[in-house]
Amino acid sequence: MSKELSERAKIGYNKAETLVRTELNHVFNRAALDSMQSAGLDHYRFVATFDHRTCPRCGGVDGLVFEVTESMPGENYPPMHPRCRCTVVPSLGEVVGKRTSKVGGKRVKVPAEMTYTEWRKVYIEKSKTLEQWEEVKEGAK
Repeated sequence: MSKELSERAKIGYNKAETLVRTELNHVFNRAALDSMQSAGLDHYRFVATFDHRTCPRCGGVDGLVFEVTESMPGENYPPMHPRCRCTVVPSLGEVVGKRTSKVGGKRVKVPAEMTYTEWRKVYIEKSKTLEQWEEVKEGAK
């Protein structure tokens, strides 16, 4: 799609790819929102990508829950910016299980309730260990 858009619109491939990726993200997330509304769900959880390329804006809202009726792309709903890789999931209560992250080129499973900010401290900045994070989470329960 990017190649064809680049050729037809006579624009650079990178610009075409940015437009295609951003619009596909918008369509995908709009379909998710429509599905949540059709199912009568009231809230969604913002999900940022866990890797070194995630911007502070997206990382800052990762894990936050918003009302479906108050979704605003670019504010609390993806895409937040060109080439945004974030998505949303229905918020059905407690978050359980694992999420996949990318650390040093390797895929790593992390607790699903961990936010991007917490993940960054443990896996990128290494200012906290996973054990320390788990102790804080256990203490909060």
